[in-house]
Amino acid sequence: MKNTKKKVTVIIAAAVLVTAGAAVITPLVPKRTTNRIVGTEIRDDYKPLEEKKEYSVLVYMNGSSLENEQEQLASEDIEEMKSVTDGDENYHLVVEQGGSSVWEKQSRFSIQSSGFRHFEEMAPRNMGDKSTLADFLNYGIMSYPAEKYLLIMWNHGNGPVEGFGSDELYQGDSLELWEIREGFEMSEMKKHSFELVGFDACLMGTVETAYMMPDNVKYIAASPEVEPGEGWNYKWLDILNQEKTGETIGREIGLRYAESIKGEEIPLSLSVVNVSKLKRKCREWNKILEKKEWNRDELTELLIRGSAMQGYQSDVMGLKESELVGCEEMMKELCGEKGEAKQLLDGISVNYGNEAAASKNSTLSIYFPNEYLSY
Repeated sequence: MKNTKKKVTVIIAAAVLVTAGAAVITPLVPKRTTNRIVGTEIRDDYKPLEEKKEYSVLVYMNGSSLENEQEQLASEDIEEMKSVTDGDENYHLVVEQGGSSVWEKQSRFSIQSSGFRHFEEMAPRNMGDKSTLADFLNYGIMSYPAEKYLLIMWNHGNGPVEGFGSDELYQGDSLELWEIREGFEMSEMKKHSFELVGFDACLMGTVETAYMMPDNVKYIAASPEVEPGEGWNYKWLDILNQEKTGETIGREIGLRYAESIKGEEIPLSLSVVNVSKLKRKCREWNKILEKKEWNRDELTELLIRGSAMQGYQSDVMGLKESELVGCEEMMKELCGEKGEAKQLLDGISVNYGNEAAASKNSTLSIYFPNEYLSY
């Protein structure tokens, strides 16, 4: 594993609201109060550049510090994607790249076996701005029509509050979950079927990430743990030339990823989550937890127990306060019975990882505060 890992930061969001009377699982998509850097025009008049295919894979690639003079991790993944193509694909593969100080301009292009096609350069745009995401979605959907779509978001990942990405050219600006959701809503995405949204980034495999997806997204693929800088193995693209669904695509992503991280010592894993099932389960969790009551002392004890749960990224890079815990372990604490917790999680996600992740039972994560807070 290279020393460069996709960046992790301290998580400060609250996904579990605990009141004096009852506890309710509420995956939050909070809004930050600081001013955002905006300015990208969202066009809705893009013309088709290619004939319609079964799939279009849209890659939103924020190079950031992962693309630098020492390591070109984004460029390496572009080459890996190119190596999979043979000229007879049943899919379009479309990239927008920016966000790195070594790229003088923003660019868009499709990847084919012969190289890049429809290459377009632009002045740098803020990859941490929801309108930049929305405009790329419109460009990809309109210029490369397909029956179904995939969206891959490539860069650093910071979990439920700080969200995805860090644009070096715009003061490290990121896309928080609420901005990602609004970027989706501002675009043509809602009119089309998205079999899967993937995050090739750290710490995005959370309940909150899946919960904020629009209903036309069937699956997400994301890591609850950190990722190595090399990220995913993009040979999974081969499966798009066969019979496939969001579930089978997610499985192939997971299997390829697990194969590539097999020998690593730290826990590394990827969760493939059924979005509609997760949303239904959240409603079931709420019904159960609304019946439970705690006084202040019991709440404090619950939070003390929560601080002893297996954390995510707490054993890596010296960051101790992520406050992301395994969803199964948290539900066991809240429900009181391990069997009941597992039953509540059945069918939501399938997890792929190395031996260290299996020993840890690294699964879909959720925010849980490690000390008593008053909400």
